[in-house]
Amino acid sequence: MSTPTSGTTLGFKRRSQPLIPYETAGKLGRFGLLSIALLTFAFLYVPIIVLVIFSFNSARTGAVWQGFTLSWYEKMLGNERLIEAALKSLIIAGVSP
Repeated sequence: MSTPTSGTTLGFKRRSQPLIPYETAGKLGRFGLLSIALLTFAFLYVPIIVLVIFSFNSARTGAVWQGFTLSWYEKMLGNERLIEAALKSLIIAGVSP
């Protein structure tokens, strides 16, 4: 069995020039990473922002904006079971390592 000669890897000749120059590949890589990161954050946070905005809507459904209100937050803070559950969750989160 013959051994690879210098300039070859596993019997295949190495390319003399890379397919994409290193400078271009670095710029495309940074741009690609940045764009994927921004799209991921938008995918995760835009629905949350929309929910927060529409939580101030006075309509029973979120299809049409009817006006600004805090009534949904008043109802939420008036629910004793919800407040109790939130406090228990905060206590558990505080004591857990």
